[in-house]
Amino acid sequence: MPGNVLFVIDGVVSSYKDFSAIPQEEIADVKLMKGEMALLKYGEKAREGVAEVTTKKQSVKDVGKEVFVIVEEMPQFPGGEQAMMSWITRNVKYPQKAAEEKIYGMVHVSFVVTRTGKVSDVKIKQGVHPLLDAEATRVVGEMPDWKPGSQKGKAVDVWYVIPVNFSFDDHLKVTKLQ
Repeated sequence: MPGNVLFVIDGVVSSYKDFSAIPQEEIADVKLMKGEMALLKYGEKAREGVAEVTTKKQSVKDVGKEVFVIVEEMPQFPGGEQAMMSWITRNVKYPQKAAEEKIYGMVHVSFVVTRTGKVSDVKIKQGVHPLLDAEATRVVGEMPDWKPGSQKGKAVDVWYVIPVNFSFDDHLKVTKLQ
């Protein structure tokens, strides 16, 4: 069993035992990450590195299940947009190396608010720098549950995009795409 490498299987922190139980033919992708990038994305538990595993089941999950972009009732962060902006501002940590090198800009993060209100499939839609991209991804991935979006009275999965503006003027700004 490899030291203290963190295993993340289909977006869920897991154990080496869980990883070793996956039949090889069911693994779609494995990404290895270590150093500052792993720490930024997963925190101290990733000190020895991270193995991000995507199974074929996850990569083809929900085939035929529609993920909406616009719905009758859009998902809502608990407390609304201002509460979301405050939550992100309180939880983001400007990467020290990015601050030292005066790296700034707007990172667009896309994700799905699932029909159960969970945030999933967090991806960088438009990045600035790997350090800022990783921090924006980490924070969005840790958001609390949302009120799901709905279409025809039924909760549905909805894509959502949030631009996170890293700047030195006011440390950090968050705005929602219109």
